[in-house]
Amino acid sequence: MLMRFNVFSVIKVLFWNKLRYGKDAPGYNERVWVRPQAVKLRLSKEQRIKVFKTTHVTSGSVINVTWNKEAKEFSNKVVLKHYVSGVPWEETGVYEKKMRRIKTKGISDGCRSIDDLKTRYHNLDLLYSQVKSEGRF
Repeated sequence: MLMRFNVFSVIKVLFWNKLRYGKDAPGYNERVWVRPQAVKLRLSKEQRIKVFKTTHVTSGSVINVTWNKEAKEFSNKVVLKHYVSGVPWEETGVYEKKMRRIKTKGISDGCRSIDDLKTRYHNLDLLYSQVKSEGRF
């Protein structure tokens, strides 16, 4: 199937941030390294809709500095329970919460079953171990 693209649309997607904010702005799909300890604020789904006018956030989006008026403190008690206090995932309540969402929505974080959830959280543990062993924390 032949796809047609509007040249301006392609340029806008690929270079919009750099054209608008300068050469140091992130590009589309560009990896930006952030220290996990530096993450202090987050936007809820409702706040993302208000700020971005969509639930989907375009990669590399540069947003008005006033976004933090909409932000809430980042706190993931489940993650803290698991990684800081050593509580097994099964005892954090995360499986029950995600299964409720799967029952109502059919999917949660790409998972459709308890086995999918266990695989996801096992993989998160592997990632955490790798990041920690490489000294990235």
